[in-house]
Amino acid sequence: MAPLTNQITVIPNPAVKDTPREIPNVPDSVKNNSHIHLKFGVTGNRQLSLQVYDTTNIVHPTEYTDNKAPTGSIHEPGTLAGAVHNNIAVVYGIAGFASKDTGKASICKLSPYYNPIAKANPASEEDQGPIQTNLWSLTACDDGDEGNWVYFLRNQGTETDPNIVLVELEIGLQDQAVERPLDVDFTIGAKSRLTSFYEKAPYVFFVHEEDDRGIYFVNATKTKAATQINDTMTVKESSPLAIVTNASTNTNNEVTLQLTLYFVNLNGYLAYVLGTLDNGYITWQDGHQSLANIHVDQTSSLCAISGADNKTHYIYLVPKGNPAGAYQVHRTTPWQVSPPHR
Repeated sequence: MAPLTNQITVIPNPAVKDTPREIPNVPDSVKNNSHIHLKFGVTGNRQLSLQVYDTTNIVHPTEYTDNKAPTGSIHEPGTLAGAVHNNIAVVYGIAGFASKDTGKASICKLSPYYNPIAKANPASEEDQGPIQTNLWSLTACDDGDEGNWVYFLRNQGTETDPNIVLVELEIGLQDQAVERPLDVDFTIGAKSRLTSFYEKAPYVFFVHEEDDRGIYFVNATKTKAATQINDTMTVKESSPLAIVTNASTNTNNEVTLQLTLYFVNLNGYLAYVLGTLDNGYITWQDGHQSLANIHVDQTSSLCAISGADNKTHYIYLVPKGNPAGAYQVHRTTPWQVSPPHR
């Protein structure tokens, strides 16, 4: 029986890579494509769970067994985020029991072992310890090699006068990191979820605080550079976000990335917008597509993975009305429906 969980992350198995060899100069964000998916979730007793999905037989994942594990410390509600480090799947999350005084819990590595992410440059002895947050959204990305970046939200104001900050952690040796708040020049919603990918730089996506402003993205290496994405004003304020990258080429036969950003709209249906990353610049197509046959439960995470064929997307979500709260996998090929244009 699959574990009941509201938060998951899905990582292509780095031990079984299927990246198409005919694509020259394989982009960072598609180096780890695999037909084997590792789905990590949180059990009812706050432990990390794992199921393995083979896309050649996607409806029959491996069974999950609880093994009577003791109660763990993964924070609920929370977000899991997956990345790859030196060909090893890594899961980050928010764990520990939130302080009654500050409401903060710790940013942690949850797999392949448990370890809070420690401050690499504490200002004082009293400032030493794990990096903490009082919100629950985070995302992670990797460069297909040794680089891991984690992004999370923190409210540095109050409940009545919030100041939501997007913080970057570049994970270093011994799971230490320097906290770097990003100056995105726009107000992020306290309920915003996050998603990200890496292609020569990390790109991070978030939902604006105001209802009708939609989804923004930022190149984390630039300041005051957040940009609104066309026609995403219908996004639900607490919508989960997921980004998929596929390798392509432009008219000069240079490698580009096809981007598909998935979100849940105000009517509760899965939707997506398409973009192209070419020479460090993202162009978004006009209009978004709504998948009216996929109604998403409000508690669902959203994970989307590109298949080994570099075109099929596997989307993990909880459909609305599913009495067990179990995740299902939907397949779609958005770039066949609406091909890239220049």
